[in-house]
Amino acid sequence: MKASRREFLVAAGQLLIALPAGWALAGCGSSSGNSAGGCANAGKLATSGTSLVFTSSCDETHTHDFTLMTTELSSPPAGGVMRDTSIDTFDNHSHMVTLTEADLTMIEGGATVTKASTPTNGHDHTYMFRKA
Repeated sequence: MKASRREFLVAAGQLLIALPAGWALAGCGSSSGNSAGGCANAGKLATSGTSLVFTSSCDETHTHDFTLMTTELSSPPAGGVMRDTSIDTFDNHSHMVTLTEADLTMIEGGATVTKASTPTNGHDHTYMFRKA
């Protein structure tokens, strides 16, 4: 049976209402797999004992965390720091971030250092490293 124009328009209108509601309920994924926080933590800094946890920009609907030890800032290693970010649980990937000795010294001195991660799955993330 062929749908009338009116039936088509009613169905299309219902779809237009349902899609945004579904997107809102799905939220934005995060590196921890907890979509309740979603991308709201993008660009944030958290402290945990002797470490600083930096959250990346929100790209491809998720963030990643990158941890620096406070000792890496107070006594920067000559080779700098190069390590993986947290793993995004949605599509199981991480990125790599490199900070030079000079970057670490600048962060310790209160400057903001902006770095991009390596690209993975066609995207990267930006970190703004700054001590609170």
